[in-house]
Amino acid sequence: MGTAGTKYTGLMMKVYLSLFFTISVCLSSFQTYAENLTLPSDQEITIEEYGKSTAKNHILWMHAERGISGELQNTILAVSKQSDIQILLPDWLDSYFIEPTRSSLEKIPQQDYEDLIAHYAKLYNKTDDKLYIVATSRAASLVLNSVHHLQTQNIKSFAGIIFISPYLQKQSPEIGKSIEYQAITSHSNLPVYIFQSERSPRYIPLPLLASELEKGGSPVFVHRLLNTSGGFHMRDKSDLTDEDLKAREIFPNQIANALAMLKLSDPASLKPLAKYEKNIRKRSSQRLQQVEIETPTLKLKDLDGKPHNLSDYKGKTVLVSFWASWCRPCLEEIPSLVKLKEKNKDNLEILAVDVGEEKATIEKFTGAMNINFPLLQDLDSSTTKDWKVYVYPSNYIVDKTGKLRYASKGALDWQDAEIEAILEALY
Repeated sequence: MGTAGTKYTGLMMKVYLSLFFTISVCLSSFQTYAENLTLPSDQEITIEEYGKSTAKNHILWMHAERGISGELQNTILAVSKQSDIQILLPDWLDSYFIEPTRSSLEKIPQQDYEDLIAHYAKLYNKTDDKLYIVATSRAASLVLNSVHHLQTQNIKSFAGIIFISPYLQKQSPEIGKSIEYQAITSHSNLPVYIFQSERSPRYIPLPLLASELEKGGSPVFVHRLLNTSGGFHMRDKSDLTDEDLKAREIFPNQIANALAMLKLSDPASLKPLAKYEKNIRKRSSQRLQQVEIETPTLKLKDLDGKPHNLSDYKGKTVLVSFWASWCRPCLEEIPSLVKLKEKNKDNLEILAVDVGEEKATIEKFTGAMNINFPLLQDLDSSTTKDWKVYVYPSNYIVDKTGKLRYASKGALDWQDAEIEAILEALY
């Protein structure tokens, strides 16, 4: 299976890019150029167009919250050469002069988003042309809401959706709670093909997402990209592993195969939806929070094969930390955990649970960190699921009686005075 940039923010870079592609037109039947589309709101959106203008199949590629990178443009150019397709890439962030952040897409008016999709959907509705949409990460919600609303207006040119690491949760779930998905997730009637990288927090709950999408009535195809980092198709090469680079090389062909699968599937009947929700990202607290949930079981082996059972640690305060080597905040937090253990070696036990990785991978990233606590392997991610971990790192404090007392989502500074006071009260 498959195995994740630098953003062009200046006009000159786009001019150079345009010149390059103009030359490319002379050398092949593929065209790549840009145009401005004026929406009913009078907002102009720059649209990059790739592939054959005479194609009967069109992809509207909706970028993620981090915007358009040179690497993403290269990926899309390669995809456009795979079959008889044209790809349209709106540059939302540059058009609105928005900086790329996790919440950047929330600043795009939903109506503008829908109007742009409507422009192409109505255009192809007059012909036999088919429109597919590719949506990455948080763009998935905007796409589903827009498409569903347009379908209620008898627009039938939509043929299917390809998701790349989609984010369709209502919010990041509270500690110990299961994921809840936005209502639109179970109301989409279009065939869906999902690409999901393994080295991502969205990998473990993937079956839950697929099940929710299937409630719309159409097929949902799931393509797990093993040993692959999230965003491999749009990140700078220096930030990728060898597996990621191999995955990027074959990804265009996989997109073509996904389109072929969607072409064989018909939409289901459209389910009505009472209200279209706008997903506003709420920042998760990265402080220790008091919790009142039952302590899940934890029985895992460390890197030397020694078994560890959380219930055997009664009489001691235990910090359970879920992490992964592909999680940068996790690696940044580990030295702080090492200092914490060194200072409280007689009062505190730390169990660091790696999610789904082999011993060699773990040792590659931790070998020089002088770790002074057990590194446990949750190879099948079953313990991670039992603890309902959806954010990395996630930390849990269990008191001497075995009761779960505090928890946090995200990396912490374990030398913070407030945190030290909480722990000292439990010793």
